[in-house]
Amino acid sequence: MLTAHLRELVRQTTDHACRWNDDDAHTVAAGLLTESGRVILGLNAHHFLGGACGEVAALSHHAATAPEDPIRAVAAVYGPTGDVIAPCGKCRQILFDIDPSIRFVMREAAGLTTRTARELLPSAFDQTVLEAPQRIHMWEGYEPLIRSGAKRQTLRVDDPFLPGPATLVFEKADGQVVDMPAEVTAVRSLSSGELTEDDAVRDGFTTLAELRTALDRHYPGLEADSPVDVVTFELTAQGGVRAVGERTEDAQAVGEREPLDVLDLDGRRFEITRARAADVRDLVGLLADDVLGRERESRDLAVYESAFAAIDRDPNQLLIAVRDAAGKIVATMQLSLIPSLSRGGASRLQIEAVRVAASTRGAGLGTALFEWAHAWGREHDARLAQLTTDVTRQEAQRFYERLGYAPSHVGFKLPL
Repeated sequence: MLTAHLRELVRQTTDHACRWNDDDAHTVAAGLLTESGRVILGLNAHHFLGGACGEVAALSHHAATAPEDPIRAVAAVYGPTGDVIAPCGKCRQILFDIDPSIRFVMREAAGLTTRTARELLPSAFDQTVLEAPQRIHMWEGYEPLIRSGAKRQTLRVDDPFLPGPATLVFEKADGQVVDMPAEVTAVRSLSSGELTEDDAVRDGFTTLAELRTALDRHYPGLEADSPVDVVTFELTAQGGVRAVGERTEDAQAVGEREPLDVLDLDGRRFEITRARAADVRDLVGLLADDVLGRERESRDLAVYESAFAAIDRDPNQLLIAVRDAAGKIVATMQLSLIPSLSRGGASRLQIEAVRVAASTRGAGLGTALFEWAHAWGREHDARLAQLTTDVTRQEAQRFYERLGYAPSHVGFKLPL
């Protein structure tokens, strides 16, 4: 279901497409919805040598009239029929480069909905990673061996790396991602049959036979003459031995859990991250900085740390900590995936404990964070987002209605 702002975007774009369609060079109109709620329109210009899509024309208009007003959503309409159409591949990439969280209005089986640029380009070219350290993905079981120094190399087939800065990435079964900053010190190319007992030991195995068994399992069909790269690495000085979720004074240097996403709101950068154990005190501070929170939150940090541990190990829970450019936590929310038999077995996305720091309100962070949460829910097959808010929070209720939420149910609570 679309929000009121998105419906207005579609209406204006449809009117523009139908009015200016000439069944020749100008058949598609596009509209951009900005953070302030403005709709900026554009019209395609076809030519046999090539021409601008409606989205590109609208982007040009946006750059000339409202460059300071961030784009939040896009719609495109085919003039001859008045139908909402999906963006072409080029426009998906262009909008992705501007902001992967920009939403496209699209028609699906159940009607009009939205998808982010990131969703529409799951393997998009991302120019922001060109200068970043190379990422070497590791099996999570290797983490203790690497931390202890028992494993200082990895064998790769058709997975090339170069000497230089790197990040070792451990994607865990519980959804956590652990990064370790490292340096690739050497890359040696040889055939599988040339591997030695020393190679096996440096890779964390006892014998060459054990190593070959592991290679056969990971690379079925590996032949004796198949090329293998022996990638040798060292953890950087900041890598150290760090428990999962532990935070040090230099969070970036230690290799925190990587951001889930980055929001750029009118030049202000915010990182959406999975909360860490060391964040609990700051998160509780946000919860307590509120008329209702002052009365119901506790001074006993231990109860919150225990609750955090339960949330963090539950794969159906995601506790968000949003950080500003200085690394300060300025917003939070808890997302819960709830399987259900009702509504045809639909999973639900429950959104709770939403807080935005007073110093950050008005920047559009709340709206952007909810849009991100909705996309996360869709990615995890949730078909309904739901939340509750105290009856005294009139401003919050108006905000949720602007996002498209309907006060369709009456909620009851009973202290246990």
